[in-house]
Amino acid sequence: MDRAVILAAGRGRKMWPYSSTNSKVALPVANEPIIARQVRILQELGVQEILVIMHHRATQVRWAVRAFNGLNLLGDGTCGEGTASALGFALKQGLEGRLLVLYGDTVWLKEDLAALLEAGRRLKSGQMLAGVLPLEMGRPQEWICAEVSGGAVKRILAHPRDEVTHRLAGAFVMDGRIERHLWEQAGQLREVQVGAMPPDELTLEGALAEFLRAGGELLAHEISGPWFDVDKPWHWLEANEAILRHDLSALEASVIHPTARVSDSAEIDGPIVVEEGAVVGSHVRIAGPARIGKGARVTEGASLEGFSAVGDGAWIRQYCLVGKGSSIGPGCVLGHAAGFSGIMLDGAYMYHYGEYWGILGAKSDLGAATVCGNLRFDDDDTVHNVLGHREKPRFGANAAYLGDFVRTGVNVILMPGVKVGPYCVIGPGTIVREDIPDGTLLYTEQTLVRKRWGPERYGW
Repeated sequence: MDRAVILAAGRGRKMWPYSSTNSKVALPVANEPIIARQVRILQELGVQEILVIMHHRATQVRWAVRAFNGLNLLGDGTCGEGTASALGFALKQGLEGRLLVLYGDTVWLKEDLAALLEAGRRLKSGQMLAGVLPLEMGRPQEWICAEVSGGAVKRILAHPRDEVTHRLAGAFVMDGRIERHLWEQAGQLREVQVGAMPPDELTLEGALAEFLRAGGELLAHEISGPWFDVDKPWHWLEANEAILRHDLSALEASVIHPTARVSDSAEIDGPIVVEEGAVVGSHVRIAGPARIGKGARVTEGASLEGFSAVGDGAWIRQYCLVGKGSSIGPGCVLGHAAGFSGIMLDGAYMYHYGEYWGILGAKSDLGAATVCGNLRFDDDDTVHNVLGHREKPRFGANAAYLGDFVRTGVNVILMPGVKVGPYCVIGPGTIVREDIPDGTLLYTEQTLVRKRWGPERYGW
């Protein structure tokens, strides 16, 4: 199979606060845009023809894959939104034979995609294939799911209460016979249980349901490794750590570029990659495996825990701590006893102590002693509101999620699980207890009590 279609047209509104300023597929995992990672792996697996279908924030998608040659980037504003519309737009380009269809917001391992491609090559005439993931302990209400029996999908159910065994992974092998079903749908994905309420949208899953109803055979390929459908911020946070762990676990020995400098006093436990022009300074402690990008500096007693990646040109200094499984983006500054775990996007700044776990948006600036609470007194996880849907994430429920271009004053406290939209300013000493909409100035007003005080109070 030598052709693939990546559907990258959606708005990704559930990814707020990052969807306000980003195409979801261009967000980085392990300091690499999701869609760039997809394209790189597809090309490594020998897929020769790759079509990327764009609509929302197409400029960002183009930027994310600018380093690759031979891509067919399609997005003139006419493909519309919805997975059915996006795939239909791709099929109008004259594609023939079988093709791999991927959702542009999925994160997976090379070996798992290779296995899915091999299963696709074994299909018989008339068959199609869907990648599926076991539900295990996950809530089916959060996903478009499938009833799988005998190695085939028997039924598709969207956000059900029960009656399913797997969820769809956003990866399919199909051919042009799906095209008529993309348009011959009821207008909503009506493969729901009674009482559920699907929105007006043509979906690829709806087309597959019509394909099954017409007697088609949809085989199920169960994916064994970590595979993430990055719909919400906590999915992104979890995927980032999982990919860092997988990729860096492959390191068997340190790789130091000839132009990089590593101090003799640095304490390094485990393999590290230090790229061109990077510096590991005196009294730095690194618990490998870790990767330090081009021109990055880790100096003055800073500490990196394992499975961490430091982006190009970042500066980590002055006894700060980067937690395990973290990505520090290009050009970030982290210093003076600050502690950070999670994802720090490009150019973000955290200085003068403080503690943060979660995702910090691009060019955001945390004032001195900004801290986030991530352990509740009831030892429970925070319930999040996602476009009106209440959800308790299995990972990252109590992390903080600050969007791009946010500023906090000194001594700001972020309570467990809060989200702050882009272009916000949080004033000094403010305790943030709830989600803050985009473009908000939030500060506290204190009541001052003024009285006379002096030597007379002490008997003089």
